[in-house]
Order: sequence, then C-alpha cells, then structure tokens
Amino acid sequence: MKLSTCLVLKNEGETIYRALDSVKEVTDEYIIGIDTKTTDNTKTEVERFFKNNKGINRDIYEYEFKDSFSGARNEGMDKASGDWILILDGHEFFPSTWKNIVTGTNVDAVACLKEVKKQVGEENPDTDELFFCLYQQPFVGEVPNNFFMQPRMYRNGKSKLIKDGKDYTGEIMRFGRKAHNVMKFTRPELSIQYPEVILIHDAPDSNRKERKAQRLDMNTRELKADLKKNSKDVRALFYLGNTLLEAKDYKGSIDSFDKYISLNKLEHSEKYQAYLHKALAHKETKEEREWKNSIFEAIKIDPSRRDAFILMGDFYQEVKDYQKAIFYYSTALMIAAKHDYRRDYAV
Repeated sequence: MKLSTCLVLKNEGETIYRALDSVKEVTDEYIIGIDTKTTDNTKTEVERFFKNNKGINRDIYEYEFKDSFSGARNEGMDKASGDWILILDGHEFFPSTWKNIVTGTNVDAVACLKEVKKQVGEENPDTDELFFCLYQQPFVGEVPNNFFMQPRMYRNGKSKLIKDGKDYTGEIMRFGRKAHNVMKFTRPELSIQYPEVILIHDAPDSNRKERKAQRLDMNTRELKADLKKNSKDVRALFYLGNTLLEAKDYKGSIDSFDKYISLNKLEHSEKYQAYLHKALAHKETKEEREWKNSIFEAIKIDPSRRDAFILMGDFYQEVKDYQKAIFYYSTALMIAAKHDYRRDYAV
C-alpha cells in the first residue's frame, strides 16, 4: 500500500521538521503546500528535512489561501498518488513514546502507525477513513487538555456511497466544509478507529494566538452559514458547539450541543465528547444540575474512559462534597480501558 502524507503550511518553521520526521517511516510521498503569505523559515526547514533524508518522493508547491481550509487541503490531495492519504498539520506529530491516558500504558504511536499501514495494505478493508486519537494542547506532562478520535487517513479514490436513495458512487472523496474538515461521500458506518495511534497537536506559543483568532472567527461564521442551509446538520452543530465553547459563548455552545444530541441518536465517542464539552459549558454558567447530568450521560456512553470520572470528581470538589470527589478520582485512577473503539463512529 502506498501512503501519501499531505500538509498545508503557514508559518510552521518551528515545528515542521518534527512533523515530517515523525511519519517518514510510513510515508511513500510527501505532498506539501506552503502558503504564499508565509513569513518565517518554513520552506527552509522543509528543505533541510529532505536534505537530511534523501531519496524521499515529494511535491512541494505554493498555494494561495482562499478562505477555505478544505480547498487548501483538497489542492494537495489532488496531487497525491498514494492508495491512502494521511492528513497532517505542521505543528502535529506522532510520538515514538507517549502515555495513553485511557489505558494508562506507554505506547509507540509511530510503531502503531506502521502496523496500521501494514494491516490496511494486507487486508484491504472495505472502508474509507481511519480514525486516530488526537491529543490537544496545553499539556500537563503527557496529559492533554482534550483528546478525541478524529479521521486522519482516507482512501484515495472514488466513493462507494449510496445513501437515502441517492447514488454517490464514482464521486471523488474530498473535503467539503470551508471551516471544518469533513470528508464528503465517505461511509462513516464502516470507519475503523485506532485509539492506540496517538497524534499530538501542539502549536507553539508564537503562532497559537493568531491561529486561534482566525479559527474562531472563520469557524463561527461558516458553521452558522451551514446551519442556515440545513438546521439539522449534526456535523455543523457539533463543531459549532466546540467553537463557541472555546470562544467562551457558553449559552450558545450549550444550545448547539443540545440540538446535536437531540438529532444524533447514535451512542459513540463523538457524542461522548459532546456531553463532556456541554458539561464544561454548564460549569461556566454555574448550572450544577446540568453540569452533573451531562457527565453522567457521557459515562453511560463509555464507562471505560477516565476523563468523565475526573470531571465528575471536579464537580463534587466544586460543591465541596469531598467524599464523592475522592470516589470519582479514585475510580478514574483504577479504571481500565474496556471499550472497543474500532467501529463506533457514524453520523
């Protein structure tokens, strides 16, 4: 199986070498787009990586950002010749050793990724996308502020989707949203999840503030526009809830998550995340009952994850019920991963 790793970059000079280096053992070709408005040493660092790693196939090109992250990614994907495409940001990397906070064990994400590539190549599963576990900054040691399953590897080819009486077979699978990267024409019910493949999302302080402002403004605008077209768009509701939570619009975030939950009847890791983030919003609005109930709903979906138990401990500590706080913290420390994430995502 041939794997193409695609990146679009702007001012990633501080971290891009680490990103490229973390996937060199699985990448058959790199497709790298550099934003024409880049002002740092991104291009120099990309060139330095290939100077130190000779013989690797690559296509390095310049692109003009046109207010669409999907458009930027699709331009690179169209250049890829691999059977599968891995999507990576310039400030992300797969660690050779990191603590999996669900299982409490150290994992070699690079070795796991190599095994995934080998397995997909040998078994050729009838699937369109593979999910990995994204760990987001800021970190306390190796513990992330947030983590969730996210699709990052896609079959490079034509769709096999037939849905609601409509035949999409033959359509090229590419990203479809300006604000958040959601692939069109895939079959989510056949997605495979690999929680042992940890992807670290860690942008440097030097560009974090600029990226956040751009992301919040664009995501809020575009996701609301999507919902005007289709008020039942669960993907837009989920992402808008997350965006408004980060923007500290807690009432708006709660409203988006409530609508998402009412429409999405499937119990899976994304819905778990929606309940957790809804709980965080209720915490900020001092709605203790809703805060606690949202955590309970998350635990019902997946009792094998520790983060909901930790958040429940935080709740009881906040209301000064220290006995229950100790109970939930202790449960989080003892819990073992029991859930099989490999096929639990569908929209």
